[in-house]
Amino acid sequence: MAVNRDKEIGKMFNYLGKGHKTNIHTDAFRDIANVFFDFYDEYDKQFTQFLEFKNGEHEQQKSDPNVSWVCNASMGHGKTTVLISFLKWLVSETKHKKKIPVLMVIRENNMADDIFNEMKAFNENCIVVVDKDNKENIEIYVPYHQIVIITHARMDNLALGYGNQNQYSTWHQYNQWAFSSREKLDPKNLINKRKRMLIVDEKPSGKNCSFFDIASKNNGLDWFDNLSKTLKLSNILVQDYRSQISNLISDHLYINETSHTKALIYNDRYKDNIRVENLKSILKKILKSDESKRNIESIKQLKHFEKLLYEDNVGRIDNYDDRGVVGRKIIVSERIDYMKLKMNMLVLDGTAVLNKRQYIGFNLKEVKNYNDYSRLTIIQDLINTSKYSRSKEKSTTQKTIHERITKLHQAHTEMFVLPMKYDIPIYKGMGSIHKIHLDSFEIKVNENTKPINLLNTTGKNILRDILALYLTSVPKMNADYYKAIAISLYGDDVELDINEDENSTCWFKDMKLEMIYRGELYAEILQIIHRTALRKIKDKTPIHIYIAFDDSKGDSYLRDFQPLVYELNDWYFKNCKYTWHQLHDDSLYGLEDKVKAFADDISKWISKNITYFNKLPLPLSKIDEGKDGIGEKFRNWLKRNWRGNEELINKNFADLGFEIYEKKDKNSDRTKYIATFKNHRIHSKWEDIG
Repeated sequence: MAVNRDKEIGKMFNYLGKGHKTNIHTDAFRDIANVFFDFYDEYDKQFTQFLEFKNGEHEQQKSDPNVSWVCNASMGHGKTTVLISFLKWLVSETKHKKKIPVLMVIRENNMADDIFNEMKAFNENCIVVVDKDNKENIEIYVPYHQIVIITHARMDNLALGYGNQNQYSTWHQYNQWAFSSREKLDPKNLINKRKRMLIVDEKPSGKNCSFFDIASKNNGLDWFDNLSKTLKLSNILVQDYRSQISNLISDHLYINETSHTKALIYNDRYKDNIRVENLKSILKKILKSDESKRNIESIKQLKHFEKLLYEDNVGRIDNYDDRGVVGRKIIVSERIDYMKLKMNMLVLDGTAVLNKRQYIGFNLKEVKNYNDYSRLTIIQDLINTSKYSRSKEKSTTQKTIHERITKLHQAHTEMFVLPMKYDIPIYKGMGSIHKIHLDSFEIKVNENTKPINLLNTTGKNILRDILALYLTSVPKMNADYYKAIAISLYGDDVELDINEDENSTCWFKDMKLEMIYRGELYAEILQIIHRTALRKIKDKTPIHIYIAFDDSKGDSYLRDFQPLVYELNDWYFKNCKYTWHQLHDDSLYGLEDKVKAFADDISKWISKNITYFNKLPLPLSKIDEGKDGIGEKFRNWLKRNWRGNEELINKNFADLGFEIYEKKDKNSDRTKYIATFKNHRIHSKWEDIG
């Protein structure tokens, strides 16, 4: 039977302390509480249907299927506050057979601790938390607690079949008035057995993935090294198995020129191969080992490798070029089906609208956004802050940003500067980070938390009073992170290539993969912005967010139309203010010297290699042809430096009688050509007449 909403929401509100009641946005509290009560009513309806069948009122079981919902209440609207009040409301139910149990899934360890401590103080015996430190001791008692907290990783593993799923999904409700521990679990004291409601804080990962490469990164042997220890094999045997795994992966990456894997062992080379047969046998022994089963992450990779051995189209083959390190790797990525947990599921994700594709099968429960984004101003500092740019010698990019921060500190005296982890020592050394914020980058609250950085702001309350925040780059993960999500969603139907078109702002060639990247990136930026004083939705104080990045590649049009900020405002904020400020990297002050050096080298090559029979104009790639040739080096350099510098570049080439220009051909709309002044002008004239 549905509850009296107004009355019960009032009870939930009264669980708040006096100070909390003053600060909470009551309309937001009510809206989120209604989502929880909708979820409660759905669970109650299904349980009633089950009881009617059990009592013989229906010939066939007619309970509705489990639901999957996502509540998109924005950050700062009090989802955690309402959640704790809801848990207290559930625990306070006086009719024993009406008590409903919950499995809570929390990403942030300190948030899990906060919920656990508050609920423990409310009712000492109602809750238990399971983490890597106490799992061995506490897991057997999980079924006997109304509220159970676990991590996202444990939920993923349970959905994949690792661990005792029933241990976590079903509550064994006992009377708690017995005098001894033994009596408390006496079958005579068992009141009820019930499936739990599943409530998940933040978006689940949704993917089970493995990477296989024969390189230091994504090493295809780490999982075997971790698992083979349990069998205490000889050095010779371990090396033999490692060699076979390495050969199978490397041979396949060499022989298979497609982007989809074939079964690794089904070719003539490995037919009836005794060493491969021995490898298959040892993998089966590892899977049967009880000790091996404890290393779940390595077992997952072993199972993916086994599938690669026997089946076609298990993985995708990805070509990579990581700053000159080239190669191929296998990516295996599968979608995790959380419905296998057989529980009603409610996810709390304020950025769900940006990642809708990852919520296929979920019902979106929308909650009004009460934030006034007109008080938010985003200032984009135009400077290339890619990983390559930030790793330049003498930290010229960071120096330029530091100078900007120094000036901004005059207007925003306590502005918080948030760099990537790698950049923190650089900015600390320059004095960019205010002395009152230094501890935030060094102190761990406990063993389960890490100091703040641009990719680790979850649960960081130190930002809650910040009115001005400077992001020294965007919180961008490596490309493999986004590719694994795309493969889990689209399988074979997605290209993995990086976009080489210099006139596009897209990182990836395939828009399906590009939109996954943007959704993930924008969601992370939203989370960071809403951790500032913006989350105080009753407040009207202006908030300033500075972000150092540049997607325009020097194009003046794209500079004014930056997709990231434009789309964030269009898709989410709607009415925030936006402006940009150009920063000049100190390393570009030597740009003219670089152009002169290229011009001199190219001029010398032309004088010795261009004749009456192979005249200019020519594409730059044909100058000293080859990837290490001066023409190709100059062409690649122009990718980063052409836009906005055309006049400077051609001034230096003109001194030697040449001109650089763009022309549409079979390779690109804007292939770079070199010509003498005379040839270029004649060529252009005839193109105009044509």
